[in-house]
Amino acid sequence: MSRTVKSADERKKDIIQTAEKLFIEEGYNNVTTSAIAKKTGVAKGTLFYHFETKDNLADAVIKYQLAPLKETYQQINAKKEWSALKKMSWFFLSELDDSLQHVSSFNYLKNDDNAILRQKLRVQMTTDFVPFIENWLTQGVKEDIFQVDDPHLMAEFIFTSFHSWVENSLFGDDLKTRNHRINYVLPLYNQMLHLPQNTFSPENMRKLIQ
Repeated sequence: MSRTVKSADERKKDIIQTAEKLFIEEGYNNVTTSAIAKKTGVAKGTLFYHFETKDNLADAVIKYQLAPLKETYQQINAKKEWSALKKMSWFFLSELDDSLQHVSSFNYLKNDDNAILRQKLRVQMTTDFVPFIENWLTQGVKEDIFQVDDPHLMAEFIFTSFHSWVENSLFGDDLKTRNHRINYVLPLYNQMLHLPQNTFSPENMRKLIQ
C-alpha cells in the first residue's frame, strides 16, 4: 500500500494545527517542540525546517487562528455600498454579540501558561485590524460623518483601547459582564467621532446593520 506524500504546505499546516491543539489542551509553556513533532508524525528536523523556533511556531498559530476573522473584516471592508458608520457599527456589534465567535475561540488564553500567546494575540490583532478601522474612519471623514484629524491614530486608539477594555471580560468575566463593559464605553467613541448622541447605541446600530 502506497503512503500518501504530503506537500510542504500541507505538512506545515499539519504542524500548526497540532501545535494549536496542544497549546489549547496543555498550555504553551508545557508543550515542547518534540511533543509537537511526535504528535504531528514528523521528524523534529522537519518541524524546524518550517519553524526555526517554538516562538516562530506560536506566531504562526496566532495568525492561523485569526485568519477567518481577518477574512470577514476584508469582506466588510470591500462592501462599497456600506457607509463608514455602518462598518463601524458592525465592528462594535461583532464584539457585543460575539457574532464571529472569537470570544469562545480564544477562551483557552485564560490559562496563565498561555500568557505569551495572549500577548502575541494583542500584537497581531493590532497589526491585522487597525488598518481596517483606519480605512473606515477615513471613509467617514470623506462622507462628512466623522470628525477626525488623524484617522490612523484614532484607529489605533479605538481598537487598542476597546480591546484592552474588554480583555478582562474576554479572559475572565462572563458574557453578561463583558457586554455591560462594552455598552458602558460605546458613548465615549460616539463623542470622540463627534456623532449625535446614541449613534452607537446597540439598538441604533442593529437598525443600521439590518
